Amino acid sequence: MKVSPLCAICLSSSAVRLSSLTHLERDEAFRLALQLLREFRAMWSDDAIPADLGTALALRASELSGIEDIKGPLKRAAMESVRDGIRTVALRHLSGIPEGYERFREVALLSAAANAVEVGVQDHPIDPSKAFKAVLRAASRGFAVDRTREAYSIIKGARSVVLMSDNLGEFLVDALLIDLLVGMGKEVTVLAKPGPILDDVTVDEARQVVPSGVRVIPATVRPRLGFRGGEATREALEAIEESDMVIAKGMGHYETLTEPAEGLGRPTLLLLTAKCRPVARSLGVRLGSPVALML
Repeated sequence: MKVSPLCAICLSSSAVRLSSLTHLERDEAFRLALQLLREFRAMWSDDAIPADLGTALALRASELSGIEDIKGPLKRAAMESVRDGIRTVALRHLSGIPEGYERFREVALLSAAANAVEVGVQDHPIDPSKAFKAVLRAASRGFAVDRTREAYSIIKGARSVVLMSDNLGEFLVDALLIDLLVGMGKEVTVLAKPGPILDDVTVDEARQVVPSGVRVIPATVRPRLGFRGGEATREALEAIEESDMVIAKGMGHYETLTEPAEGLGRPTLLLLTAKCRPVARSLGVRLGSPVALML
């Protein structure tokens, strides 16, 4: 997915927000914001990918400030909000739903809705301490695009499934999907970030959440938003090659994997919430809608 003019507003705001989150003195934070905005202007073009620009800005903010995990406190606040609500999710949404497609669809909906936890999207302001409410709000809307039946028919006959993770808070809900896949007898491999970037889940953080027997490996050689084959680790490429299905979470994966050169060569289920106007318009859905899209 190429940038929309509206992406300039969100990405430039993100640069300023990252500068403020460093808690540097005013003059230092001002210089950091100015430098990020200058570099963003130099990178901006009509064929750029939002996730690539977001990656570059996030990594430069960390490099220039000397703070590796700038959004760490925010993403952990969101995680705790979701953690406190997981039992409510299980009781409200999964109680009484029989095994099979209907349960898979409901868990997939929760996983897509959990993408609403992301902090810092211009069109999607949320309070990290109330992130769980954003999950319930998104889930209550139901799927705007629903290809879960097609995905389930593939997963039933699959041996191996790869899950490309996204944000830390939503990953606690993704764990419900991982548990379901493991319960179906599938071998599950999770791809996570090798280090901190914005509020995405790292390999170390993911390993604290998944059940034993689920492999967690770095998706790329450096932390980045979305997935680019040219930056993938050998482990990740081998896991994808050996898989029967890939489940990719979030807008960054939608933005990168829909590029013609980035096809994975495997059936791919994208689970996300359309949190910005350009993504919602690209998908043909209303802002804030959960989506289950097959590639």
